[in-house]
Amino acid sequence: MRGLTTVASIWITAAIGILAGVGFYFPVIIATALTLGTLSMFRWIEARMPAIRYLQHTVRFPLARALPEMEYRDLVAEHGMKASDFSYRVNLEKGYTEYQMVLSTRDAGAERRLAVSLAKSTELLEFRMTPFGD
Repeated sequence: MRGLTTVASIWITAAIGILAGVGFYFPVIIATALTLGTLSMFRWIEARMPAIRYLQHTVRFPLARALPEMEYRDLVAEHGMKASDFSYRVNLEKGYTEYQMVLSTRDAGAERRLAVSLAKSTELLEFRMTPFGD
């Protein structure tokens, strides 16, 4: 459930604004202090939780030497990442097979390790990893 804190902040801000608009200043001060304290506590907790990184990943193989999907998923998993939203593209004219997927990991070094491993591979034509999300 992404964005829950943002939605709650918008609602409480609206409520505080309504209280201020009708002249209830003491409840405004109390609600503002409680809201800021709660949001600060959430930020502190969030900073200590392991973050999940998401990457859009594309890899292109020569048509005759493309790794099967499960082997490529295993390769990704060996580097501490999980592949999802797998899609395929085959271009017969240019002679390549392309996989596109979303990678996720909690390991900060997994992306770098996978990139180094792929860069050393002679079996692929090119690859791309683009971070996205928060």
